[in-house]
Amino acid sequence: AMAMGRQLGFSRVDIESLGLGALLFDIGKTRIPKEILTKAELLNEAEISLIKDHVQHSLKIISNETLINNKVRNMIESHHERVDGSGYPNALTNDDIPLFGKIAAIVDCYDAITSDRSYAKPLSSQEAVKKLYEWRGKDFQAELVEEFIQAIGMYPAGSLVELTTGEVAVVVTESRTRRLRPKVMLLLNADKSTREDYIICNLMEVTHDLGGKPLDIKQALPAGSFNIQADDYFL
Repeated sequence: AMAMGRQLGFSRVDIESLGLGALLFDIGKTRIPKEILTKAELLNEAEISLIKDHVQHSLKIISNETLINNKVRNMIESHHERVDGSGYPNALTNDDIPLFGKIAAIVDCYDAITSDRSYAKPLSSQEAVKKLYEWRGKDFQAELVEEFIQAIGMYPAGSLVELTTGEVAVVVTESRTRRLRPKVMLLLNADKSTREDYIICNLMEVTHDLGGKPLDIKQALPAGSFNIQADDYFL
């Protein structure tokens, strides 16, 4: 969300509001029964209704927090609205959805479909970007989807990738100028065995492997591939 704000040229204050709103917009799920949140089967109508109630729970939890501004509240209230009116809780459309809410909807969706959920396998960052692009104009404002893709690139920080050498790495820093050549941390060898040391490799500087062949990212991998939890490497 904050990367999106930087892409759009927002002020520091607004970028911080985006970050705070992104941290808080699902806080109401703490009041939803865990067995519903983790249910692997399709939810029935009553359970779906309970899930949707998390928006109102979130608003109630932060209702007395005087340091939370209206833009953050907009993110919380409208991160499930969709530009075609199919969202909730108010079925808002297009310009009726606050800008911060539109941004929250995109980043929330991206986070969801790239995460390991009880009812769905995660998509790779590449697959997720393609899905968002398909949904532009229907679920999300088309221009904002395109700005989001520009902001995070194909391989955002935390993405697992396989290099042309067969090695597996986690992206630690994106390149602002060449999105396809981020800085990565090598985790697995070419045979997929765990490395003894985790070397940082800047693909902007290291362009060839030890054999002299071009070194590139072969593909993005879904979260959890090879039992790797990317969050373990961001301490």
